Amino acid sequence: IIMTLKTFTDPDYSRLLPNTYSTGIDGLDVDYLQGIPYGSVVGIIADPRVQYELFNYHLVHTDRPTEYVSTVRPGRLITQDIESMGTIVDGIHIEDVFGSRETAKNIILKHVGRIEEGHNYILDTVGSYYLLEENPDMFLQTLRNVYTTVHDKNAIAYLNFTNIAPAASSEYIQEAIGMCDGIFNLTQEVKSRDIETFLEIKRMRKRSYPSERIKVETNNILTIDTTQNIA
Repeated sequence: IIMTLKTFTDPDYSRLLPNTYSTGIDGLDVDYLQGIPYGSVVGIIADPRVQYELFNYHLVHTDRPTEYVSTVRPGRLITQDIESMGTIVDGIHIEDVFGSRETAKNIILKHVGRIEEGHNYILDTVGSYYLLEENPDMFLQTLRNVYTTVHDKNAIAYLNFTNIAPAASSEYIQEAIGMCDGIFNLTQEVKSRDIETFLEIKRMRKRSYPSERIKVETNNILTIDTTQNIA
């Protein structure tokens, strides 16, 4: 049986545990996590071959405002992609670092300053920001500001740690990953003629989570296979 993650329908918030927010993905909410605790920062670690950005677009589908900062794609293309998947971008504030007189750090912190209780914050990607930031200590200080604000405001942040060399092996990147409250790991495997994508929840504070990998199918929506333990 393939269970569809009903991302672009009205989420059933009654299935969430107290003091948690919906991921915007029904399958994760109902079958695996029952929501993400208030004030959590979740790192998404992905191989560059994985369509991790599609995962991002599903995560913004909540009734909560979202601040979305991109260091890898123009904001207009992200907006087009989200709209093409059937959702409305009202309440989703998207900005990229391209062609701006502002530094990446200032753009990131500007959107951090807009975070209020219950908001989502997405930084896509941390690795690209690391490569843009000349001062590694300032890179970490900026991310600590994200962590502190999200915790204080009872918001949710998703930080994308796509494995971009040489950033992936940096001790600063590893330290940033270590500060996250939760980790989603997205991987790909080639099996015969098929390419399969898996989601593994490696960490989530105040929450039990499955040890098995979750098979993810990406087309215009996400689906997961819950028929077997494929760890």
